[in-house]
Amino acid sequence: MESSKPAPQKTKLLSESFDATTKTPVVLVLVCDSTYVPYAGVTIASVLRQADPKQPYDIIVVGDGTTALDQEKLKSLVRLKENTSITLHSASHAQIDALKPSRGWSRTVFYKLVISEILNDFDKVIYLDCDVLAYRDLGHLFATELRGYHIGACQDPSYRMYVTHKRWRYGIKETDDMRRYFLSEVGILEQNLERQFNTGVLLLSLENFRQNAFTEKALSYLREKPRQPIFVDQDIFNYIYQGHYFELDRKWNVMDHLNQFSEVLSELEADNFSDAKNNPYIYHFTAPQSKPWKGSKSIFSSDWWKSARLTPWYEDLLIDRMSRYSPFNRTVRQIARKEAARQRLSSVISRRLRSFFGTQQ
Repeated sequence: MESSKPAPQKTKLLSESFDATTKTPVVLVLVCDSTYVPYAGVTIASVLRQADPKQPYDIIVVGDGTTALDQEKLKSLVRLKENTSITLHSASHAQIDALKPSRGWSRTVFYKLVISEILNDFDKVIYLDCDVLAYRDLGHLFATELRGYHIGACQDPSYRMYVTHKRWRYGIKETDDMRRYFLSEVGILEQNLERQFNTGVLLLSLENFRQNAFTEKALSYLREKPRQPIFVDQDIFNYIYQGHYFELDRKWNVMDHLNQFSEVLSELEADNFSDAKNNPYIYHFTAPQSKPWKGSKSIFSSDWWKSARLTPWYEDLLIDRMSRYSPFNRTVRQIARKEAARQRLSSVISRRLRSFFGTQQ
Protein backbone atom coordinates (compact mmCIF):
# COMPACT_ATOMS: atom_id res chain seq x y z
CA MET A 1 0.00 0.00 0.00
CA GLU A 2 1.48 3.34 -1.01
CA SER A 3 1.44 6.03 1.59
CA SER A 4 1.03 9.73 1.14
CA LYS A 5 4.31 11.56 1.57
CA PRO A 6 4.23 15.29 2.08
CA ALA A 7 6.87 17.07 0.08
CA PRO A 8 9.66 18.64 2.13
CA GLN A 9 8.32 22.14 1.58
CA LYS A 10 6.30 23.22 4.57
CA THR A 11 6.16 26.87 5.51
CA LYS A 12 4.29 28.51 8.32
CA LEU A 13 3.59 32.15 9.00
CA LEU A 14 2.10 33.47 12.23
CA SER A 15 0.43 36.77 12.91
CA GLU A 16 2.50 38.78 15.36
CA SER A 17 0.05 38.14 18.20
CA PHE A 18 -0.49 34.40 17.62
CA ASP A 19 -1.06 32.71 20.96
CA ALA A 20 -2.50 29.20 20.94
CA THR A 21 -2.45 29.03 24.74
CA THR A 22 -5.61 31.11 25.18
CA LYS A 23 -7.99 28.78 23.33
CA THR A 24 -7.76 25.61 21.28
CA PRO A 25 -7.11 26.77 17.71
CA VAL A 26 -9.70 26.16 15.04
CA VAL A 27 -7.92 23.99 12.47
CA LEU A 28 -9.07 24.73 8.93
CA VAL A 29 -7.88 22.85 5.82
CA LEU A 30 -8.24 23.73 2.14
CA VAL A 31 -6.88 21.89 -0.90
CA CYS A 32 -6.10 23.70 -4.16
CA ASP A 33 -3.93 23.84 -7.23
CA SER A 34 -2.48 27.02 -8.74
CA THR A 35 -5.72 27.75 -10.63
CA TYR A 36 -7.80 27.78 -7.47
CA VAL A 37 -5.33 29.56 -5.17
CA PRO A 38 -7.05 32.97 -5.58
CA TYR A 39 -10.43 31.46 -4.68
CA ALA A 40 -8.91 29.69 -1.69
CA GLY A 41 -7.57 33.09 -0.64
CA VAL A 42 -11.04 34.63 -0.84
CA THR A 43 -12.50 31.78 1.22
CA ILE A 44 -9.82 32.30 3.87
CA ALA A 45 -10.45 36.06 3.89
CA SER A 46 -14.18 35.47 4.43
CA VAL A 47 -13.43 33.10 7.30
CA LEU A 48 -11.12 35.60 8.99
CA ARG A 49 -13.67 38.43 8.52
CA GLN A 50 -16.19 36.44 10.56
CA ALA A 51 -13.80 34.99 13.13
CA ASP A 52 -13.84 35.80 16.83
CA PRO A 53 -10.76 38.05 17.32
CA LYS A 54 -9.76 36.10 20.42
CA GLN A 55 -10.07 32.70 18.73
CA PRO A 56 -6.80 31.31 17.35
CA TYR A 57 -6.98 29.93 13.82
CA ASP A 58 -4.56 27.42 12.35
CA ILE A 59 -5.18 27.44 8.58
CA ILE A 60 -3.55 24.78 6.43
CA VAL A 61 -3.45 24.92 2.63
CA VAL A 62 -2.47 21.71 0.86
CA GLY A 63 -1.13 22.88 -2.48
CA ASP A 64 -0.65 20.96 -5.71
CA GLY A 65 1.64 22.82 -8.09
CA THR A 66 1.35 26.19 -6.36
CA THR A 67 4.05 28.74 -7.15
CA ALA A 68 6.29 30.66 -4.78
CA LEU A 69 4.25 33.81 -5.53
CA ASP A 70 1.02 31.95 -4.72
CA GLN A 71 2.48 30.94 -1.39
CA GLU A 72 3.67 34.44 -0.54
CA LYS A 73 0.22 35.86 -1.27
CA LEU A 74 -1.49 33.20 0.84
CA LYS A 75 0.83 33.87 3.75
CA SER A 76 0.09 37.60 3.55
CA LEU A 77 -3.50 36.90 4.63
CA VAL A 78 -2.40 36.56 8.28
CA ARG A 79 -2.58 40.35 8.44
CA LEU A 80 -6.38 40.12 8.37
CA LYS A 81 -6.71 38.76 11.89
CA GLU A 82 -4.66 38.43 15.03
CA ASN A 83 -4.07 34.96 16.45
CA THR A 84 -3.82 33.40 13.00
CA SER A 85 -1.32 31.03 11.43
CA ILE A 86 -1.20 29.86 7.83
CA THR A 87 0.74 26.72 6.97
CA LEU A 88 1.45 25.71 3.39
CA HIS A 89 2.01 22.06 2.47
CA SER A 90 3.31 21.20 -0.97
CA ALA A 91 2.12 17.61 -0.98
CA SER A 92 2.74 14.77 -3.36
CA HIS A 93 1.30 11.30 -3.67
CA ALA A 94 2.28 8.93 -6.47
CA GLN A 95 -1.19 7.47 -7.04
CA ILE A 96 -2.95 10.84 -7.03
CA ASP A 97 -0.26 12.55 -9.12
CA ALA A 98 -0.77 9.90 -11.80
CA LEU A 99 -4.47 10.74 -12.19
CA LYS A 100 -5.64 12.78 -15.16
CA PRO A 101 -8.21 15.61 -15.00
CA SER A 102 -11.71 14.30 -15.63
CA ARG A 103 -14.96 16.14 -16.55
CA GLY A 104 -13.42 19.45 -15.56
CA TRP A 105 -12.24 18.20 -12.17
CA SER A 106 -8.60 18.61 -11.22
CA ARG A 107 -6.78 15.67 -9.66
CA THR A 108 -6.20 17.99 -6.69
CA VAL A 109 -9.66 17.21 -5.28
CA PHE A 110 -8.41 13.71 -4.45
CA TYR A 111 -5.89 15.11 -1.95
CA LYS A 112 -8.89 15.39 0.34
CA LEU A 113 -8.63 11.60 0.67
CA VAL A 114 -5.14 11.70 2.20
CA ILE A 115 -5.55 14.63 4.60
CA SER A 116 -5.24 12.36 7.65
CA GLU A 117 -1.78 11.26 6.51
CA ILE A 118 -0.56 14.68 5.41
CA LEU A 119 -1.75 16.27 8.67
CA ASN A 120 -0.68 13.55 11.06
CA ASP A 121 -0.28 16.04 13.93
CA PHE A 122 -4.01 16.85 14.00
CA ASP A 123 -6.96 14.83 15.27
CA LYS A 124 -9.83 17.09 14.22
CA VAL A 125 -10.14 19.60 11.38
CA ILE A 126 -12.67 21.54 9.34
CA TYR A 127 -12.34 21.04 5.60
CA LEU A 128 -13.68 23.68 3.16
CA ASP A 129 -13.85 23.73 -0.62
CA CYS A 130 -12.46 26.87 -2.25
CA ASP A 131 -15.86 28.04 -3.56
CA VAL A 132 -17.49 28.76 -0.21
CA LEU A 133 -18.12 31.98 1.72
CA ALA A 134 -18.21 32.14 5.52
CA TYR A 135 -20.87 34.14 7.34
CA ARG A 136 -20.20 32.90 10.88
CA ASP A 137 -17.22 32.21 13.12
CA LEU A 138 -16.11 28.64 12.37
CA GLY A 139 -15.32 28.18 16.04
CA HIS A 140 -18.96 27.15 16.48
CA LEU A 141 -18.57 24.41 13.86
CA PHE A 142 -15.23 23.24 15.24
CA ALA A 143 -16.77 22.87 18.72
CA THR A 144 -19.46 20.50 17.41
CA GLU A 145 -19.29 17.05 18.99
CA LEU A 146 -19.33 14.28 16.39
CA ARG A 147 -20.78 11.80 18.92
CA GLY A 148 -18.73 8.88 17.76
CA TYR A 149 -19.06 9.55 14.02
CA HIS A 150 -15.94 10.05 11.92
CA ILE A 151 -17.37 12.82 9.83
CA GLY A 152 -19.85 15.70 10.04
CA ALA A 153 -21.52 16.83 6.81
CA CYS A 154 -24.72 18.19 5.28
CA GLN A 155 -27.05 15.93 3.35
CA ASP A 156 -27.48 16.84 -0.32
CA PRO A 157 -31.17 16.46 -1.30
CA SER A 158 -30.32 16.74 -4.99
CA TYR A 159 -29.39 13.04 -4.96
CA ARG A 160 -33.11 12.35 -4.77
CA MET A 161 -33.49 14.05 -8.14
CA TYR A 162 -30.64 12.03 -9.62
CA VAL A 163 -32.11 8.67 -8.64
CA THR A 164 -35.88 9.26 -8.82
CA HIS A 165 -36.51 11.90 -11.49
CA LYS A 166 -35.57 12.29 -15.11
CA ARG A 167 -32.83 14.79 -14.67
CA TRP A 168 -29.37 13.98 -15.91
CA ARG A 169 -25.87 15.37 -15.95
CA TYR A 170 -22.32 14.33 -16.82
CA GLY A 171 -23.46 12.26 -19.79
CA ILE A 172 -25.85 10.03 -17.83
CA LYS A 173 -29.16 10.61 -19.57
CA GLU A 174 -31.70 8.27 -18.01
CA THR A 175 -32.98 7.98 -14.46
CA ASP A 176 -32.30 4.26 -14.37
CA ASP A 177 -28.73 4.86 -15.54
CA MET A 178 -28.11 7.29 -12.71
CA ARG A 179 -29.54 4.85 -10.19
CA ARG A 180 -27.46 2.07 -11.71
CA TYR A 181 -24.35 4.24 -11.53
CA PHE A 182 -24.72 4.80 -7.78
CA LEU A 183 -25.72 1.20 -7.04
CA SER A 184 -23.36 -0.68 -9.33
CA GLU A 185 -20.42 1.58 -10.05
CA VAL A 186 -20.12 3.57 -6.84
CA GLY A 187 -21.46 0.84 -4.57
CA ILE A 188 -23.99 2.87 -2.60
CA LEU A 189 -26.54 0.65 -0.86
CA GLU A 190 -30.16 1.10 -1.92
CA GLN A 191 -31.24 2.46 1.47
CA ASN A 192 -28.49 5.09 1.35
CA LEU A 193 -29.05 6.50 -2.13
CA GLU A 194 -30.84 9.61 -0.84
CA ARG A 195 -28.69 9.91 2.29
CA GLN A 196 -25.58 10.99 0.43
CA PHE A 197 -23.78 14.13 1.58
CA ASN A 198 -21.88 17.00 0.02
CA THR A 199 -18.14 17.09 0.74
CA GLY A 200 -17.59 20.84 0.34
CA VAL A 201 -17.89 21.47 4.08
CA LEU A 202 -16.73 18.71 6.41
CA LEU A 203 -15.91 18.30 10.08
CA LEU A 204 -13.41 15.46 10.21
CA SER A 205 -12.10 13.25 12.98
CA LEU A 206 -8.67 12.48 11.53
CA GLU A 207 -7.92 10.30 14.54
CA ASN A 208 -10.80 8.01 13.55
CA PHE A 209 -9.72 8.19 9.91
CA ARG A 210 -6.31 6.82 10.84
CA GLN A 211 -7.67 4.19 13.24
CA ASN A 212 -10.05 2.89 10.56
CA ALA A 213 -7.66 3.07 7.60
CA PHE A 214 -9.78 5.57 5.66
CA THR A 215 -6.98 6.59 3.34
CA GLU A 216 -6.12 2.98 2.46
CA LYS A 217 -9.78 2.24 1.70
CA ALA A 218 -10.16 5.37 -0.43
CA LEU A 219 -7.01 4.77 -2.48
CA SER A 220 -7.90 1.11 -2.93
CA TYR A 221 -11.28 2.24 -4.29
CA LEU A 222 -9.55 4.50 -6.82
CA ARG A 223 -7.23 1.70 -7.95
CA GLU A 224 -9.96 -0.88 -8.40
CA LYS A 225 -12.53 1.20 -10.29
CA PRO A 226 -12.31 1.14 -14.10
CA ARG A 227 -12.93 4.90 -14.37
CA GLN A 228 -12.71 7.92 -12.12
CA PRO A 229 -15.93 8.51 -10.15
CA ILE A 230 -18.28 11.09 -11.67
CA PHE A 231 -18.64 13.00 -8.41
CA VAL A 232 -14.92 12.46 -7.69
CA ASP A 233 -14.06 12.43 -3.96
CA GLN A 234 -17.73 12.80 -2.99
CA ASP A 235 -18.57 9.39 -4.45
CA ILE A 236 -15.72 7.82 -2.49
CA PHE A 237 -16.70 9.41 0.84
CA ASN A 238 -20.31 8.33 0.37
CA TYR A 239 -19.29 4.79 -0.59
CA ILE A 240 -17.12 4.37 2.50
CA TYR A 241 -19.55 5.93 4.97
CA GLN A 242 -22.85 4.69 3.47
CA GLY A 243 -25.06 7.24 5.21
CA HIS A 244 -23.20 6.84 8.52
CA TYR A 245 -22.26 10.42 9.34
CA PHE A 246 -23.21 13.20 11.76
CA GLU A 247 -25.65 15.48 10.00
CA LEU A 248 -24.68 19.13 10.45
CA ASP A 249 -27.15 21.99 10.53
CA ARG A 250 -27.96 22.76 6.89
CA LYS A 251 -26.80 26.35 7.44
CA TRP A 252 -23.22 25.12 7.52
CA ASN A 253 -23.40 24.23 3.82
CA VAL A 254 -26.07 26.14 1.89
CA MET A 255 -25.67 24.63 -1.58
CA ASP A 256 -26.98 26.99 -4.21
CA HIS A 257 -27.64 24.25 -6.76
CA LEU A 258 -30.65 23.27 -4.62
CA ASN A 259 -32.43 26.23 -6.20
CA GLN A 260 -32.76 23.98 -9.26
CA PHE A 261 -34.17 21.02 -7.32
CA SER A 262 -37.16 22.54 -5.52
CA GLU A 263 -39.50 19.94 -7.02
CA VAL A 264 -37.94 17.11 -5.00
CA LEU A 265 -37.87 18.95 -1.66
CA SER A 266 -40.58 18.23 0.85
CA GLU A 267 -42.43 21.22 2.28
CA LEU A 268 -40.32 20.97 5.45
CA GLU A 269 -37.06 20.68 3.46
CA ALA A 270 -38.04 23.65 1.30
CA ASP A 271 -38.74 25.72 4.43
CA ASN A 272 -35.43 24.62 5.98
CA PHE A 273 -33.53 25.47 2.80
CA SER A 274 -35.22 28.87 2.56
CA ASP A 275 -34.37 29.60 6.20
CA ALA A 276 -30.77 28.46 5.70
CA LYS A 277 -30.39 30.59 2.58
CA ASN A 278 -31.72 33.64 4.42
CA ASN A 279 -29.27 33.10 7.28
CA PRO A 280 -26.34 30.98 6.06
CA TYR A 281 -23.33 30.10 8.17
CA ILE A 282 -21.47 29.00 5.02
CA TYR A 283 -22.71 29.61 1.48
CA HIS A 284 -21.49 27.16 -1.15
CA PHE A 285 -21.37 28.18 -4.83
CA THR A 286 -21.98 24.64 -6.08
CA ALA A 287 -23.68 25.40 -9.40
CA PRO A 288 -21.16 26.07 -12.20
CA GLN A 289 -23.03 29.20 -13.33
CA SER A 290 -23.08 30.60 -9.78
CA LYS A 291 -19.33 31.03 -9.33
CA PRO A 292 -18.80 34.74 -8.50
CA TRP A 293 -15.64 34.97 -10.57
CA LYS A 294 -17.63 33.79 -13.60
CA GLY A 295 -20.16 36.59 -13.38
CA SER A 296 -22.95 35.56 -11.02
CA LYS A 297 -24.83 38.65 -9.80
CA SER A 298 -26.47 37.28 -6.63
CA ILE A 299 -26.18 39.02 -3.26
CA PHE A 300 -23.83 36.24 -2.19
CA SER A 301 -21.56 37.01 -5.13
CA SER A 302 -21.50 40.64 -4.01
CA ASP A 303 -20.37 39.49 -0.56
CA TRP A 304 -17.74 37.26 -2.18
CA TRP A 305 -16.25 40.28 -3.94
CA LYS A 306 -16.10 42.15 -0.63
CA SER A 307 -13.88 39.37 0.72
CA ALA A 308 -11.93 39.24 -2.54
CA ARG A 309 -11.08 42.91 -2.07
CA LEU A 310 -9.15 41.98 1.09
CA THR A 311 -6.81 39.68 -0.83
CA PRO A 312 -3.75 40.34 -3.00
CA TRP A 313 -5.58 38.74 -5.96
CA TYR A 314 -8.34 41.36 -6.15
CA GLU A 315 -7.07 43.23 -9.22
CA ASP A 316 -6.26 40.00 -11.04
CA LEU A 317 -9.73 38.66 -10.28
CA LEU A 318 -11.32 41.88 -11.55
CA ILE A 319 -9.36 41.79 -14.78
CA ASP A 320 -10.25 38.14 -15.30
CA ARG A 321 -13.90 38.89 -14.60
CA MET A 322 -13.95 41.79 -17.06
CA SER A 323 -12.30 39.63 -19.71
CA ARG A 324 -15.30 37.29 -19.49
CA TYR A 325 -17.75 40.17 -20.02
CA SER A 326 -18.77 40.40 -23.68
CA PRO A 327 -19.26 44.21 -23.95
CA PHE A 328 -15.87 44.68 -22.32
CA ASN A 329 -14.32 42.24 -24.77
CA ARG A 330 -15.86 44.11 -27.70
CA THR A 331 -14.51 47.40 -26.37
CA VAL A 332 -11.04 45.92 -25.95
CA ARG A 333 -11.12 44.56 -29.50
CA GLN A 334 -12.26 47.92 -30.85
CA ILE A 335 -9.48 49.72 -28.98
CA ALA A 336 -6.98 47.14 -30.21
CA ARG A 337 -8.12 47.62 -33.81
CA LYS A 338 -7.92 51.41 -33.47
CA GLU A 339 -4.50 51.14 -31.85
CA ALA A 340 -3.30 48.84 -34.63
CA ALA A 341 -4.65 51.28 -37.24
CA ARG A 342 -2.99 54.19 -35.45
CA GLN A 343 0.32 52.35 -35.39
CA ARG A 344 0.05 51.52 -39.12
CA LEU A 345 -0.76 55.16 -39.93
CA SER A 346 2.11 56.36 -37.77
CA SER A 347 4.45 53.95 -39.54
CA VAL A 348 3.32 55.17 -43.00
CA ILE A 349 3.72 58.83 -42.02
CA SER A 350 7.17 58.14 -40.58
CA ARG A 351 8.30 56.39 -43.77
CA ARG A 352 6.99 59.19 -45.96
CA LEU A 353 8.61 61.87 -43.81
CA ARG A 354 11.91 60.04 -43.93
CA SER A 355 11.53 59.68 -47.68
CA PHE A 356 10.60 63.33 -48.13
CA PHE A 357 13.45 64.74 -46.06
CA GLY A 358 15.82 62.29 -47.58
CA THR A 359 14.85 63.59 -51.02
CA GLN A 360 15.32 67.23 -49.96
CA GLN A 361 18.82 66.48 -48.86
